[in-house]
Amino acid sequence: MLEELRRKLTIWMQGRYGIDELTKMLNILGIVLLLLSLIRPLRFLSLAALVLIGFNLFRMTSRNIPKRLEERQKYLLFVSRIRPFFTVIRLNIKDRGTHKYFLCKDCRKVLRVPKGKGRIEIRCPECGKKLIRNT
Repeated sequence: MLEELRRKLTIWMQGRYGIDELTKMLNILGIVLLLLSLIRPLRFLSLAALVLIGFNLFRMTSRNIPKRLEERQKYLLFVSRIRPFFTVIRLNIKDRGTHKYFLCKDCRKVLRVPKGKGRIEIRCPECGKKLIRNT
């Protein structure tokens, strides 16, 4: 019975887009919004969560694969731009006693310097840009 259902679902999904990184993120965001909507003043979030999950189902079952790939590329570009920022925050918390981390404005490389050296000049090894920061 279950095997038959799985076979039919597999046949139905042929030629459709399926699951990617954006789909996974939208699912997590939808679940978080649904959980937040359990709090009385935030009940309006349940509608947003259902719309998000509905859009996600549309993306997964879409046959317009080039459009879905374009959406995925935009999402990956966005994530690649904000990920270094959160990496710097995480590393600054982790090594708060010994080192300080900065982000190069040009190439977005994470730079590590010893803490407690005062105002110093940091040169990015990737692009060569100089930054003057307090440690």
